[in-house]
Amino acid sequence: MSIFDEIKKQQKEKKETTSAAQKGLEWPLDQMYIERALFFVYGGLTTLFIFLAVAFGSIFFLILAMLCGIAQILFAYLGLDIFVKPLASMGLKEKQYL
Repeated sequence: MSIFDEIKKQQKEKKETTSAAQKGLEWPLDQMYIERALFFVYGGLTTLFIFLAVAFGSIFFLILAMLCGIAQILFAYLGLDIFVKPLASMGLKEKQYL
């Protein structure tokens, strides 16, 4: 066995360990699922409403932030949300669990 055979063997082993995508394995964050988009929207809205509540001293914005939190909880427990249909029409899909 020559040194060239050993190098080829090492290169083959490296290719096998780095080609997970070619084997059909997907990284869980490769796709944008509806769940991730919803929490992104609600997180942004909650942050915006809290900032506006502090900036203007209005309880109205705190109530809106609480409503965003309630909507997140309802989505987590029941799967119901008003933003699911618009996000699905934009091409996002729900995550498929095994």
